[in-house]
Amino acid sequence: MIWFKFERKLWRLVRATLVLLLVFLATSWLTSTVQGTFVVKVTPWEAGVRQDNFGGGLLREDLRAGDHYELPGFTAIQAVDMRGRLAAFGTHLKLDSPLGRPRPALDIRTKGNQSAQVSLLVAWHIAEGQAHELVAGAQLSTLDSKVADKLEELMLPRLAALDSEEWFDTTRRAAMAAELEALFEPALAPLAVVVDGVYIESVRFSDDYESKLQEQQVSYQLGLLHEVTGRVEEAKQSIQSLENETAAQEAKLIAEWEQRRAQARGAFDLELAELQATTQTYVKTLKSQTESEFAQTIAAGERAVAEASAFAERRRLELLGSPGGRVWLAMRAADQLRFGEIWLDSRDPRVPSMLDLDAVVDMLEGQPLPPEPVE
Repeated sequence: MIWFKFERKLWRLVRATLVLLLVFLATSWLTSTVQGTFVVKVTPWEAGVRQDNFGGGLLREDLRAGDHYELPGFTAIQAVDMRGRLAAFGTHLKLDSPLGRPRPALDIRTKGNQSAQVSLLVAWHIAEGQAHELVAGAQLSTLDSKVADKLEELMLPRLAALDSEEWFDTTRRAAMAAELEALFEPALAPLAVVVDGVYIESVRFSDDYESKLQEQQVSYQLGLLHEVTGRVEEAKQSIQSLENETAAQEAKLIAEWEQRRAQARGAFDLELAELQATTQTYVKTLKSQTESEFAQTIAAGERAVAEASAFAERRRLELLGSPGGRVWLAMRAADQLRFGEIWLDSRDPRVPSMLDLDAVVDMLEGQPLPPEPVE
């Protein structure tokens, strides 16, 4: 019973998944079908031209790159390639190249009545916003041929106007390319085409004439080489002359500079000697004055010290001679007095009593003893 319920749930889940998958596939198919049927994609290098098949005609403007809707049978959108193309005459361009179909080189007869074949390229593109004009005139299928025919028609008389020697002048060939480019602009305007550049690749004359031209070129180049060699020799001589003049001018400048340096050195030495003499005189004078002042100062100091010592000695004696000085001397004497025993004759009336301290002090101070009484 449990297994049966599990199978039913599993079946429901699988059935729902299948239904969703079918719906997704159907929607994807329908979307791709509708998009492929009703949507036209115009790439960035293309321009779209819309046409109404029931009276509206062509839309008089180009559609930009992107997705554009159309209703099959009622409207149609034609994509026009707007990329650059080449009109190749005698150049190595593949026959199946999308850039254009090559044509044979242009056969011309130069102003000097020499036959030649010119190989060149002309780069061009459809003018912006003019794709609908080409579709309206049904010119897209034959546009490459018409452009090449028009270019050949315009170039042949212009290329033949150059002389044989002018074809070997790169500056003249570049000028001719610029002239052709300016000539093409108004001539190709009715075809809604803009020229991007003219590139002359090569020109080929007959073998005999090319041999003669080569000989002329060699002679011309040898003449140029001879002329250039002469110019080089003249330049070398001019350089040598300039080197000699430069060396002489350099020697002159060095001599003048050495002379000025010697003069400046002599003036400096003289000024230095004068400065040294002045400095020595000043130093000697200053030293003498300083030594004299020092001696006077020392003498004054010694005299002051002697006077101070004499004054101190006098003052010391004066102070020692005063009562206080005698007391001080007595105190110093008492401090320094050292004796073992003193015998005083107590029968001598001049010896004071030990109980009379004042008399004892007077005696120690050196006061004279009273005279001995006469019997």
